[in-house]
Amino acid sequence: MPDEIPNRRHRHAKNSLYGLLSWLFPIFPTFVITPILIINLGNEMYGLYVVILGFIGYFFTGSIGRAAAKYIAEYRSSGEIDKISDIVSSTIILTISLSLLATGSVVLFARLIVADIMLISPELQNDAILALYLAAAIILIGTTGQIFQLILQGLQRFDIYLLVTNLTSLLLSIGSVAAVLLGYSVLAILTSTLLVSLVSGIVSFKLALRLLPEFSFTFRIQAEAWRSVWRYSASIIAYQLCGSLLLLFERGWIVRRFGIEALPFYVVPMILATYIHLFTGSLVLALFPAVNELLGEPEKLAELYRKTSKLILILIVFAVLSAIIGGRLFLALWINEAFAESAYWMLVIHVFTFGILAMATAAWLVAESFKFAAINALATFVWLIISIPLMLTLSGSLQEKGVAIGRLIGVLVFIPLIFYVEKRFIGGVMIRFWGMTAIKIILAAIFAIVTEMLILSILQPSWWTFFTSIAAGLAIYTGILSVTGIFEPDEKQLLRNMFVKFR
Repeated sequence: MPDEIPNRRHRHAKNSLYGLLSWLFPIFPTFVITPILIINLGNEMYGLYVVILGFIGYFFTGSIGRAAAKYIAEYRSSGEIDKISDIVSSTIILTISLSLLATGSVVLFARLIVADIMLISPELQNDAILALYLAAAIILIGTTGQIFQLILQGLQRFDIYLLVTNLTSLLLSIGSVAAVLLGYSVLAILTSTLLVSLVSGIVSFKLALRLLPEFSFTFRIQAEAWRSVWRYSASIIAYQLCGSLLLLFERGWIVRRFGIEALPFYVVPMILATYIHLFTGSLVLALFPAVNELLGEPEKLAELYRKTSKLILILIVFAVLSAIIGGRLFLALWINEAFAESAYWMLVIHVFTFGILAMATAAWLVAESFKFAAINALATFVWLIISIPLMLTLSGSLQEKGVAIGRLIGVLVFIPLIFYVEKRFIGGVMIRFWGMTAIKIILAAIFAIVTEMLILSILQPSWWTFFTSIAAGLAIYTGILSVTGIFEPDEKQLLRNMFVKFR
């Protein structure tokens, strides 16, 4: 028992680092392939590609497998391993059934979606329809394989999860670049994605079976397991569906109103901004099973939540400010000056949007762990019904920027979500915690901003200048934070465990 808390912290630190690496590793292939795809495909074909990619990536059945991750962690902790087979089996059946129903509808109405809803030009319509067919197959295979990847999370085998997901990401990038450089187009890229998804799913399946020997697939599932999975998944399905509808609407509206060639200037900055959200999500990847272990220990849960939220806020503020200050230079160096001119303000708007989403990550996971994902679904629904009318209205005067601003205004609903979750599950709204933390971070941020702006104004535009400004800003930022005493002694030890004792 005396070693339980240190061991738990060490395990959480290692799993957090695995999560961080799962975010960091795929960034490099993305940064390499995006300019290649834009230049070789052209704005119009790349626009078609990101429409399909968004459809695949945000499909609403993608997170049903979280039920398996939650209950595996919970049942293993409580010793109820006899319930695992029913839970995982019902999760698999529910995911495949809903995916088949939804993708079947997409295939059936593909021509209507392409020609009448999105108004894609006639010369691209056949490719777009075939791309939707391939997307449907990718979704069906990908969502099934993702269940077994989430099982690895529930088992807290983030090392294996990291290996599988990063190799998958690398192979997807290689396949996309190879297809384009060989002279093929979007359909070839999607075909390679389908093959990689199939291989990844098979590997994940075999690994999950080996690491979860107590699981045996069955159709004879107890009613209690069905109810548990359905109750837990219903809200996840709801918020995933709302998020999918919002994304598909915004991209469809941009294509319909401004043409598919306008989409890269909206989506590429959005992809960059999503890395802020994905970064925090990967960093707190270990939080989900850890919270499920602490459901009956409110004081330890509150401590974990505070430390996680503080780290998230520290990282988000620096990332958002650096993106705003150095974003134009980055886009110009990464793609070209003309692209930076058109896309920079999109980047600014999107980083605020996804910064707010990232701040809600810890509260979001706590709500899910307490089987109260309905509040997440409600917040996402409100986001949807606020954003869509604003997108329609603001796009008239502000064009594509108006669409992005509509999304940003809607996402503000997640701020009260944080306070509600704290009051209901963490023991009260942490006003003093947020206030003191914000004061220290704002002070450090001011010095970091001045440092970055000074370097960018003195040195000639180059990658060296960009990275020098980021490194100097980060050094000043962390230095000021240390002086303010924002890190408690055990948090410093936790960070040392993550980066020094990791093995």
